[in-house]
Amino acid sequence: MIDLDRLDVVHNVAENQFEIALGEETAVVRYTIHQGKMSFLHTGVPVAYRNQGIAAKLVQTSLDYARDQKLQVVPLCSYVAEFVQAFPDYQQLL
Repeated sequence: MIDLDRLDVVHNVAENQFEIALGEETAVVRYTIHQGKMSFLHTGVPVAYRNQGIAAKLVQTSLDYARDQKLQVVPLCSYVAEFVQAFPDYQQLL
């Protein structure tokens, strides 16, 4: 089991994604920002690392970034949409 506290989320601005390095693989949340809106396009975690909270950590970090930057969130990715619905604190970002 992965220790989530030991995983660093990196904001890769050049690639428009938040990422966590997992050995030779990378988990990502991809987005675009346009006219004050942060659209979440895709959340991906390598198969061997799924169901361990990695996607949630990535999404939470990226939503916190959107909040800090005062961006409206457009959850085009189904995982992000479900995450926002599950955590009412993020619903005001929609």
